[in-house]
Amino acid sequence: LQPWLGDTTAPKITHDWKSLLLELSRRGIPVAGVERDLMLESFLLSPDSAAADLGKLSERYLDRTLGGAVERRAACIIELAEFLDQQMAGRPGVQALYREVELPLARVLARMEELGVCVATSHLASLSGRMDI
Repeated sequence: LQPWLGDTTAPKITHDWKSLLLELSRRGIPVAGVERDLMLESFLLSPDSAAADLGKLSERYLDRTLGGAVERRAACIIELAEFLDQQMAGRPGVQALYREVELPLARVLARMEELGVCVATSHLASLSGRMDI
């Protein structure tokens, strides 16, 4: 499975690409070729917290309860991808935002989460003081 995950020519569809990337990175497994993140697509089409839950997306768009079996989850992802592809097709601005900003940003955010960020607490305190009313 590892060679396929790292293969840039093998397109992949995920739900919550950033979390998957973080987990595989912790295990030293490179991932490439992710073209779709259904969580991001769903959120762009309908911004609410249900996008973060694959089961809720399955209920909302496919009108079925998602089981815990891996093969059922994989089938759900494929069906959701087809549905969301149709929804995104009519919204070129959303497609551009997804491809040019959101999907690449997931990798950046995962890397920031992995490495951490440096916060200038003195600067934050200064800003906080200026914002007090």
